[in-house]
Amino acid sequence: MKAKNLLITPHVAGKLTLDCTKDKNVEMFLEDLQNFASGKVMKYIVDKKLGY
Repeated sequence: MKAKNLLITPHVAGKLTLDCTKDKNVEMFLEDLQNFASGKVMKYIVDKKLGY
């Protein structure tokens, strides 16, 4: 996939005040970014039908 000027950011809700929460959020984002970049299925997709 080629896209110019594409910015991918994680969906983040709530306060990320705990370091372990921040670390987990970044870990999940990077995992999905790597999957996306290599053409694999992303793991952490928002299910619009479920609302999250």
